[in-house]
Amino acid sequence: MGAMQMPEWRKKTQHHADMAKSVGEFTVVSEMFMAPGQPPQKETATSTRKMVKNGLFLQEDFKMHTPGMAFEGRAVAGYDTVRKKFVSIWFDNSSPVPEVSYGQMEDGKLVFNSEGVGFMSGKLEKRRMVCENLGADSFTSSFYIVPAEGEAHMWMRLTYTRKKAD
Repeated sequence: MGAMQMPEWRKKTQHHADMAKSVGEFTVVSEMFMAPGQPPQKETATSTRKMVKNGLFLQEDFKMHTPGMAFEGRAVAGYDTVRKKFVSIWFDNSSPVPEVSYGQMEDGKLVFNSEGVGFMSGKLEKRRMVCENLGADSFTSSFYIVPAEGEAHMWMRLTYTRKKAD
């Protein structure tokens, strides 16, 4: 009896290989927009990104020191070969509620949609995250709140820059 063939849905795809290109150490500039039209609050963070579980998932460890709190978060992202969508799970030390997002490529950008918990309200709100590659060593993730009525507005932008080897 021969070896059993692995079903196609269990195999890595080009999407997995593309995620692996963002592996490494990054400096991150965080811009928080506390209210539409107001200048952002800026902080600097670090991100360590690596492929895990046989290269099927990208794990990110994010650290930032904000006034009064050391903020740490983790994202685990992958490509769901059955749903034909990217998936991301985010959790951090500021909330007991994880955020699960599904995304697809749109006009060369990776766009995720989710429901997240409003920082102050504690209520679910629709969100969108747009990931844009600015080159081999830099990319941005822009986060939007999408109200039931009215225009979506950006509440955070993260700009990642790969750390140079010493």
